[in-house]
Amino acid sequence: MKASCTLSLVFAGSLAALLVLGGCAGQSEDSKASSADMQAPAQSAPASASSAPATNSSSGSSAASASASSSQPTFRTVGATANAASQFNFANKTGKAIKALAVKPTQDTDFPASILASGDQVANGETVVLACPAVDAPEAGGQTADVKLEARADMQLTLEDGTELVLHQLNLSDIKDAEVRVNGDVAYLDYTSIASGSKVSTLEAEQSISKNQTADAAAGAAATEAAAVATEQAPEDQQAAEEQTAVEQAPAQEVAPVEYADDAPAYYDEIVYDEPAAEEPAYQEPAAAEPAYQEPAADNAAVGGDDEAACIPDIVLR
Repeated sequence: MKASCTLSLVFAGSLAALLVLGGCAGQSEDSKASSADMQAPAQSAPASASSAPATNSSSGSSAASASASSSQPTFRTVGATANAASQFNFANKTGKAIKALAVKPTQDTDFPASILASGDQVANGETVVLACPAVDAPEAGGQTADVKLEARADMQLTLEDGTELVLHQLNLSDIKDAEVRVNGDVAYLDYTSIASGSKVSTLEAEQSISKNQTADAAAGAAATEAAAVATEQAPEDQQAAEEQTAVEQAPAQEVAPVEYADDAPAYYDEIVYDEPAAEEPAYQEPAAAEPAYQEPAADNAAVGGDDEAACIPDIVLR
């Protein structure tokens, strides 16, 4: 019995010791927690202090952004403001005011009405925010029917003197800070590409399009002139062909001999040729003339003269 009681006491003492130790540990944890709670305000104070500059910097950034935006010039918006699909800065560098501006899909033939308000114009040197309407992309046909083509637009500018200029095949969604200029009879656009950020000029493309249009116009004029000449010549050719066909298809007809009455007047008199009679020419012998001899006159000096030489006959020496 004594041993049993002793063991019971030892167990009870051990249990009590454990309970005491557990209570001390709990108090230690509670004290640590309370100590941490007491220290938390002191640590949070610097944190709230450090967040204040971030808010200020944000305010400062907003202020700086507002200041920067206020320092940049603001431009009036013109064009299709109600249903604009793309907007960009548009500077008029043509040398003349633009009184009308129309936009159409490249694949369409005719331009619609101007997107500028009635009486409105973009002065030379003026920059505006141009609001352009949406343009439809062309439909792909054939084997590429499932390929989506990119929308391209043509822009027609009417200057104050009535000159019409056209910008071709523009990707309006990729244009930023555009300047429209004129080189000769060709209008072109200088702008910054939104996709690449690089500067783009459409001058070479516009010059190539203008050259092709001039060649097409010349060919069309030549074809029109040839058609007009053919139209004028057609009736004559048709008449000649009809006459030739009639001659070929007409049956052969025998020509009846012409019979004349006995008393019908002769259309000509037969000429009777009378050969003249031949005459034998008579020959007359000319009369022979007898020559008359005339004695030469005597030389008085030789007759009865003293010159002996005159009496000496000529002697021929051999």
